[in-house]
Amino acid sequence: MEGQILKMSAFCLTGLQQTIPKEQAESALAELWSRFLHEPLVASIPDPTEGSVYTVYRHEGANQSSVTIMVGYKVSSQEAVPDGLQSLQVPEGTYQLFLARGAMPEIRTQAWQQIDNGLARRAYTFDFEIYGPKAQNGLLSELEIYVSTLEAEPQQA
Repeated sequence: MEGQILKMSAFCLTGLQQTIPKEQAESALAELWSRFLHEPLVASIPDPTEGSVYTVYRHEGANQSSVTIMVGYKVSSQEAVPDGLQSLQVPEGTYQLFLARGAMPEIRTQAWQQIDNGLARRAYTFDFEIYGPKAQNGLLSELEIYVSTLEAEPQQA
C-alpha cells in the first residue's frame, strides 16, 4: 500500500464531532458512527456536496495528546449548521493518499497500522477517511485515507 502525495484544497464538513484523549479515539469513533447512522438529525445536514461519508481526525495538544473526530458530509459552506451538529473546515494542505482494499473494518485497521508504523511522514494536523460508494462492497470494499504529510512536491488533486 503506497501513497500518492497530493495538494488538496480546503473543504467544509458538517456532522457529529467529539474531542477526546488520543487513546480513546477508537471507542469514540465507534460511538460517533453509531450516532451518525441512527440519529434523524443527520438527515438535516444542508446541501451535502456528495454522498460519501467523511471521518476527520484533527490532532491537538503539544504531543497530539487529544484528537477531534468528526463523522459527516462534505458541504458547500459552514453556514446554517443545524442545532446538535457541528461544522469543521479541513485546511488546504499536502496529504498522502492511501487506498485500502478488502473487507471492512479490517482494511481500515490494517491500513492505519501500516501508516502508524512509518509508511507516511506524518504532519499530525488533519487526517481523513472517505467512505465512498465502494466502502461497503464486501471483500472488495475500498477506503480512501488521506494523511497530512511533511512530504514536498505534491501533485494537484
